[in-house]
Amino acid sequence: ATETLTQHPEREAAAYRQHAEHLARLSERERARHYSDGRQQTFRRMIATRQDRDAALAWASSHDPALFVRLAVAQASLLRDLRFTEDAQALIRTTWELTTDSDTRAKLKLEEALSLAHGQRAILEEAIALAQLPATRGPILFEAACLLSTDQQSEAIQFFERCLADCIDGGNLYL
Repeated sequence: ATETLTQHPEREAAAYRQHAEHLARLSERERARHYSDGRQQTFRRMIATRQDRDAALAWASSHDPALFVRLAVAQASLLRDLRFTEDAQALIRTTWELTTDSDTRAKLKLEEALSLAHGQRAILEEAIALAQLPATRGPILFEAACLLSTDQQSEAIQFFERCLADCIDGGNLYL
């Protein structure tokens, strides 16, 4: 199989792309499974696929930046959920350097804020300011409100109000 792929670069690129897309979908689904299966099971699955994920990230970073960002955001979210905050933040920084899309950067800022214990408000404001698309902005406002709701209720209410106002003004139904 390796010989066939190296003789046909277009097949090799397609195989790498398919592999990276599969791992992006896997990482996106893994977050949902994490909440039902628990941290230990998710951690085991993540360790088992780490080399595959790293290889997919490496390939996508030089061949398909959009796929790299998708995979990196999903991976950073999963790392954050598993409390690997330093790894999540390192991946967020790397991804930030490779993208200029403001909505993607807004999602990265949200992931950064979610991975921190303190100083989230300023980062959340940066994420909201970067978000250009209503489909990006609404969920970020909602996540910000939820994040702050436990210990900063007045700020959380302000974020919920902004989220609702944004939804009403834009006629968006993303909530």
